[in-house]
Amino acid sequence: MNKIDSATAEEHLRDGQDSIKECVKTLQRVQKSFPELSAELTQAIGTLTSVRTDIAGVAERLKRS
Repeated sequence: MNKIDSATAEEHLRDGQDSIKECVKTLQRVQKSFPELSAELTQAIGTLTSVRTDIAGVAERLKRS
């Protein structure tokens, strides 16, 4: 597997965070239209938000290394 430099890694991490942010927005729109799915969507949104936070932590560690 090819290695990437830290700048490229940071860009990929930012892209991932942005994708998750957009996904959360989409799920929130669905949640408003289908309140009967609210419990499941709330859980999914929480999971994605947690993953986004984890990615931000990795990005910070990468910047410090």
